[in-house]
Amino acid sequence: MFLIVNRKKENGFSLIELLTVMAIMGILAVIVLPNYFVMQKRLALSRSVQKLAHDIRRAQEMAMSANEEPGCSAGYPDYKFSYGVYFSLSAPDSYKIFADCDSNKDYNSPADKIVNTITFEKTVTLSNLSPVVAGSLGIVFTPPAPAVTISPNSSTAEITITNGNENKSVKINMAGLIDD
Repeated sequence: MFLIVNRKKENGFSLIELLTVMAIMGILAVIVLPNYFVMQKRLALSRSVQKLAHDIRRAQEMAMSANEEPGCSAGYPDYKFSYGVYFSLSAPDSYKIFADCDSNKDYNSPADKIVNTITFEKTVTLSNLSPVVAGSLGIVFTPPAPAVTISPNSSTAEITITNGNENKSVKINMAGLIDD
């Protein structure tokens, strides 16, 4: 009556299943990849702004700690262990944390000692400084408060960085408030 046929199970994918999966993967790749590269640039800019604000706070903390910078106080008996951050539009891919060895509340090479030179991520550059004189801006913290000196003489400073399409800024005022 009824004939039972034992069929052998075949493992694997049919051609239609394989083509369907490949089509779905292709559509996802077309949607995701362009947004991935845009997000990478945005994240690089956000990381750079946060790092910049952190490094300004670091210079502020170095001044408050009143640690002597090796090789800095020799020849400058009134040295108050001031530290600062220096920006130059002629070097838009980096900025410097420095010890103000000559206590003039501004960056002077070679009198002042560079503690660290920080380079922005590869797509990020310095685009604007406010205020700016001769293409540069210096922010110096002098203990014990620490008092903030913005050079050229101003009550606030704004450092703007860009990744080509987008800009972000870090602001600092005479009270030492750093806003990113």
